[in-house]
Amino acid sequence: MSMKLYVSPSYSELDEYITISKSGFFFSADFMEKNKLTQNNYCQFFTSSDEEYKFGVSFSKDKLEGSFAIINTLRGKYKEKSMARSTTATAFFNSTPIFKELVKTGYKQRFGLKFEKNSNCYIFKVIPCFEISKKPDDIPDDITGIYRCLDKDKHILYIGKGNIKSRVKEHDNKGWGISKVEYSVIKDNESMSKYESYHLDQYKKENGAFPPQNMVGGKR
Repeated sequence: MSMKLYVSPSYSELDEYITISKSGFFFSADFMEKNKLTQNNYCQFFTSSDEEYKFGVSFSKDKLEGSFAIINTLRGKYKEKSMARSTTATAFFNSTPIFKELVKTGYKQRFGLKFEKNSNCYIFKVIPCFEISKKPDDIPDDITGIYRCLDKDKHILYIGKGNIKSRVKEHDNKGWGISKVEYSVIKDNESMSKYESYHLDQYKKENGAFPPQNMVGGKR
């Protein structure tokens, strides 16, 4: 008899993390406690000029410019013992398309938080998830990243990486019937390869096989 380990869908290998959901941002109890942040009432979010999928957050007791209120997430008689905190930060969430797309995917949206001295804030990096949608002819020239091609019924035909416009044109010339392309702009090839593999693996887990055009010629 063989035994299979049960892993809860809510399990995370991370202790110090931020969770992104429709209701906003959740900071884990371990993160708040270990970094002595539980007495703070506000947080500020930052975007990176160098990495589109890199974000920062800092905490303060007083309300500062651009800050959002953080609250104790627990209710009832045990509220005072809770270390976890959350914030809706609606304006920040709505101004950042990647967050909306992350929530739609249904993947585990927990990302590690680590203090970065140069930025003087806690850094978290999210997963690019095809947050830009265009018709094939409307894709800008000279952008690279990960992409997926969809047919008129919104079925995913292919997940790939590279120069998005030229790659999609190659696929279209093969008569795939591409109706829409969803993509994330990524500059370096190492990150493109990493996230292409990530999304291919996620697709296979959900569907039992890779997208149909990724299977052509035994590529996968």
